[in-house]
Amino acid sequence: MLKKFALVACLSSKNWYSFAPLLANLETTDLLDKYHVVFLEKRSNSAIKKIVSQFETIIFSYSFYTPEVPFIATEIKRIKEEFPSQQFIFLAGGPHASGSPKQTLNMGFNLVVKGEGERTFSLLLDRLSKNEDYSDLEGVCFIRDNQVHISDNSQLIELDAYPTCSKRFELHPPIEITRGCPFGCKYCQVSYLFGRIMRHRSIERIIEIITEYIKTFKGPRITDIRFISPNSFAYGSTDGKTPNPLKISELLHSIAQTFPDTRIFFASFPSEGRPEFITPSILEQITPLIANKYISFGAQSGSDRILKAIGRQHTVQDIMNAASAIIDVRLLPLVDFIVGLPDETPEDQAQTLGLIKKLIRLKAKIRIHYFMPLAGTPFENKRAVPIAPAIFSEFGRLAKKGQLIGNLNTQIQNSIRIQHFFESIKN
Repeated sequence: MLKKFALVACLSSKNWYSFAPLLANLETTDLLDKYHVVFLEKRSNSAIKKIVSQFETIIFSYSFYTPEVPFIATEIKRIKEEFPSQQFIFLAGGPHASGSPKQTLNMGFNLVVKGEGERTFSLLLDRLSKNEDYSDLEGVCFIRDNQVHISDNSQLIELDAYPTCSKRFELHPPIEITRGCPFGCKYCQVSYLFGRIMRHRSIERIIEIITEYIKTFKGPRITDIRFISPNSFAYGSTDGKTPNPLKISELLHSIAQTFPDTRIFFASFPSEGRPEFITPSILEQITPLIANKYISFGAQSGSDRILKAIGRQHTVQDIMNAASAIIDVRLLPLVDFIVGLPDETPEDQAQTLGLIKKLIRLKAKIRIHYFMPLAGTPFENKRAVPIAPAIFSEFGRLAKKGQLIGNLNTQIQNSIRIQHFFESIKN
């Protein structure tokens, strides 16, 4: 006899952070008595055929970024063609689906969870298991009777109210300490997906999570504590624009005192900082408590004109001040830049290259990125600007010397592929 429901988590190295809190929240409900969760990293025909042989209703759940869209679209088309008589339910969430729900539905998805998924995902699965209508749920988008129904974003959650890691499925991502961003940079999805009001997980709850991690990671392994935040140095800030050094210090001291055998990685991937938040005083407070050698922050451009145009709300001088402050406490800056931004001129690119060289002379490591339009941002319909040949060549020379990280050739190809895909969808 076939079992009733399979929830197929289409997992990858890029999205498992997203699935961890979703599945963790399911553990607080009775839904795992109804759904059998299957992790499917490779959606091969043989793997899907095995699931089809065991379950009546199969829900494929995806979470993905804009660069993955062409691959996901091709995959769904293939699955539907290989199993034409099977009534699958394709469910999408994450940055791209939230930013462009209509396009995501047109890719072949039946349902989109728009915005934060922890609460809505559970409510939607409950309705599906009972064969009940879900059209009143906030954040749920769908097509019915050839009409596209696009909801507002799902309700913003209180971070402390929802778990971050799944014990049952052994998913333990870095701890998300902050969600949302007040700056609204035009190329970035964070403010448009999570809102402009910063929400912080309490120190008490963070300590509880680390306690669980230490129980999980037994033996001689030192537990490394890492965080997720759009701006680590904004932790505890009420407006997200004014630092709260006392709260940051309290967080790190609490962890260090409660768990003396752990190593704390703060303001390192996947939690960076903003340059204007990085000051000598805050660095002096946190340096004795952290294990990372690099402090990561986003610079994005060496042109004040471009920084203003993309909504960064900091200056080139702020970037240099941050790098110098990091060097002064005997750490190293790891600095992100984006080239090919909309309306960027060769002069702007030359200024970015000049700033990068100054930072390299300070022993900074540089990560270079090529602009890619992301769904739901003000720049989603903008095209990347080509890099001037002489500047492109100089980036290559710096990369060969190990002073710059990032394969621009691959990134440019990905950006062009995404733009062509979007144009084909429109046509």
